[in-house]
Amino acid sequence: MERPVRWLAGYAGTHLAPAGTDSVEVRIPAKAFGHYDGGWQFEQGTFRLLIGRHVADDFQVLEIELR
Repeated sequence: MERPVRWLAGYAGTHLAPAGTDSVEVRIPAKAFGHYDGGWQFEQGTFRLLIGRHVADDFQVLEIELR
């Protein structure tokens, strides 16, 4: 299955004071890791999640394994 190099799977927002910090939770639905072909199909393998504030920022990388 061909996939785009990157796609938006989830996001969250928050409002901060200057120099403030916060935590957010981003829930990624299972369908973000599958494709529809008469029914939902899920491939096994490693997915790299790129986590950042903005597309131009450096990302933190989290790898997950789907079995």
